[in-house]
Amino acid sequence: MTVLREEVWKKMLTAELNERYWQYLTQRYVKYDKWLKIFLAIMSSGTVASWSIWKADDYAIIWKSLSSISAVVAMIQPFLNYAQVTKETEQLAHKWIELASAYQSLWFEVENDLDEKKIKEAYKKIENMQVDIEKREIKIPVDKKLICLCQSEVKKLRGLIK
Repeated sequence: MTVLREEVWKKMLTAELNERYWQYLTQRYVKYDKWLKIFLAIMSSGTVASWSIWKADDYAIIWKSLSSISAVVAMIQPFLNYAQVTKETEQLAHKWIELASAYQSLWFEVENDLDEKKIKEAYKKIENMQVDIEKREIKIPVDKKLICLCQSEVKKLRGLIK
């Protein structure tokens, strides 16, 4: 049972790390999407609203530059697709929350020396859930600093570091 106990412990910590990681990524992409939309709204309405001011030869370059920047950002926005990335990271965060909870319940059973056969069956079922989640993970750059932060938070939570 000690091998199983160690394996459940590691998987629980990994699930807790991923839960935090995907929640932080969701928050990040929500922020990116919000600021991109605010930027576009200000630039497009600000440029149009102040045409009369910008018409003067002294300010023409500013108006044209702002208008160009706004157009370029508007063109690349669909490729950044922050709204879709946010939706996917949020779904993954929820799946990792469910998985972490399942591992925590299993850990309780391991700690209380409940039926080893049931624990093994539950472990396999939860492990299959984890494989399904990992298959769904989207292809975005891995943020190693964020992973280290999440790892540190999990270790503190579990009393592994102070």
